[in-house]
Amino acid sequence: PVMVVGLGLEPQRPYAALLRLAEAGQIPVILTPKAKGALAADHPLYAGVIGLTLKDHAYKILDEADCVVAVGFDVVELVRVWTYEQPLIWIAPWENSDPHLGSAVFEFVGEMEPVLEHLADLNYRQLSEWEYFRIATYNAAVTDELAPVREKGRLLPQTLLKVLRDYLPIGTVVTTDVGSHKIYFALEWPAYVPNRYLVANGLSSMGFGLPAAIAAARVTGETTLCIVGDGGMGMVMGELGLLREMELPVIVVVMNDHALDLIRSAQIKRGKAVFGTEFVNPDFRHIAQGFDIEYFRVANRVECAKAVRTAVALERPAMIEALIDPAGYPTTPAF
Repeated sequence: PVMVVGLGLEPQRPYAALLRLAEAGQIPVILTPKAKGALAADHPLYAGVIGLTLKDHAYKILDEADCVVAVGFDVVELVRVWTYEQPLIWIAPWENSDPHLGSAVFEFVGEMEPVLEHLADLNYRQLSEWEYFRIATYNAAVTDELAPVREKGRLLPQTLLKVLRDYLPIGTVVTTDVGSHKIYFALEWPAYVPNRYLVANGLSSMGFGLPAAIAAARVTGETTLCIVGDGGMGMVMGELGLLREMELPVIVVVMNDHALDLIRSAQIKRGKAVFGTEFVNPDFRHIAQGFDIEYFRVANRVECAKAVRTAVALERPAMIEALIDPAGYPTTPAF
């Protein structure tokens, strides 16, 4: 069996029962982007995230499943059409419809915790080549994938993510705007706490990241991380005034590659000319200073680590302009 866990966990939050079932049956758990953190990324049964591209790594585990346990699952989060025919157990606050998943053999609609607890009490036949061993080999294969060599004067997304994760508290709320950076962070950001990763998925509206971070910081009063592309930043730049007015501890990381990279990469992959997707950015230093927001510009690991440490310690608005080499973004098709 494999569990696929989605956005329907909220607001019931049956996290403890979900963990108990996973460990009782030694069931690999795959999350959709809005369920990141439902199972901690360092748990040995964590099997990754699906929903961002047509060939997310976690599909390799799902391909091997004999049975799918869908918990709070909604296919609206997936780019790829759901075509799996393995028997499916449906556990969600809503009915299996729109679209109907025809492989469902049992459907439990309503309170999820009692169903998860009941399933956890069953007896399971363990397979030595599956469960923890299979997940360990899968995770090792994903980790071993080599990042590209970065362009001089540019920072790979992999390096930025690693530094941010190293210096931010485990439970930091992260919001991501829309673009190549969203796909990368939604797939790779290690989330350890439920309901701390906020992303616009489905309709995927650009401009989501900064307003979402302002809202999250207001609710929690804690340091909040906003990952936004240069295009998305241009759409909501005025919100920096609200951020400054409220003096919220939001760290805005602007992924600067002078392009709408997700669209540009699609043009390149389809053999089209790059058109209308590259642009000239403003001087983000002057933008930040105009709003009296602390500003940092980073192009390597050392600069990045220093900027993140300083921004966290400030406990007030800060902007980090990261000069990004987009070669580090996923190469698998997003659409």
